[in-house]
Amino acid sequence: MGSGQIWNYLIDISMLSILLLISTVMKRQLAFFRKNPIPIPVIAGFLGLVLGKDILGIISFNSVRLENLVYHMMNIGFIALSLTACW
Repeated sequence: MGSGQIWNYLIDISMLSILLLISTVMKRQLAFFRKNPIPIPVIAGFLGLVLGKDILGIISFNSVRLENLVYHMMNIGFIALSLTACW
């Protein structure tokens, strides 16, 4: 994996983080989202869908990199769950 490929992953993670930040602000500021129990990641997903290359074309995600990110983050999540203390 070259340094250019690592930067592409970091850019994708930062774009996802920015979408989550925008959706958090929207959830706290807009009355429609405050009243309805819509999770913040769902709002971020719809923002990514609207801003993505299929509708507005502002953000360009690479589906292969996103698949790799989801695969590895799910593995990290399951490992973290297994490392919790059992009562």
